[in-house]
Formats: sequence, structure tokens, C-alpha cells
Amino acid sequence: MEFDLMFEEAAPKHIFITGTRAYGPVSDISDLDIAMTKLDADVLEDFLRFVGIKTVHHKDINSAYEGFYFPLGEYDKVQIIVLENQNTFNKWYKATEAMKAIPPIYDRKERVKRFGEFLEV
Repeated sequence: MEFDLMFEEAAPKHIFITGTRAYGPVSDISDLDIAMTKLDADVLEDFLRFVGIKTVHHKDINSAYEGFYFPLGEYDKVQIIVLENQNTFNKWYKATEAMKAIPPIYDRKERVKRFGEFLEV
């Protein structure tokens, strides 16, 4: 019973897939990037600890975000991108949708640059 209640509370309210799994190009080493608000990420991380899944915290090399990751099924790394507030969440969502609307960018530096440009809009 406690597990069911905790799982229900841990279900993120604001969440979407971003990164190459959302807008390509997907490769053999592509991880799964999931963006969510800090509040949702905190609850999810508490749940993961409860069920015995270890998370590792990190900061993006461009300092664009902080987050944590953990292994899950076929993915060596499920990366949770923690977005501080609803405004930042909305910007990331719009940038992800904009990336989906253009052809995949194969050069990683160019892809990161373009995503950053969409974030600024």
C-alpha cells in the first residue's frame, strides 16, 4: 500500500522527452533525456531511492542545467534534466518542439548551438 501511494505521488506532472531520442539523430550511444520541473524531479528521485535505484548528480558542461541519471532497462543512462521553474520548463519544451520541426543535425556542436538558439526565442 505504501508503495502504491508513493508511486502515485512520484508520477511527474510536467515531463517530456528531449534530446536526440526526441528530435534525432538517434545513435547506439544515445541516452534517454527526460526534462521535468525541479519539484517533479525531487519527488521522482525520492521514489527511486525508495525502490533502491541509485542516482548520480551532474551539471551540464555548458551549465545549462543540472540533473541526475540512473540506469533503466535497455538504457545505460536515463538522464533527468531538472528545470528550475515552469518558465524554464516551457522554454525547453518549445525548443525541443522546434528541433523536431527541422531535419536532424548530425554534428553535436551544431545541434547544441541550434537548441540554445531556440531556447533564446
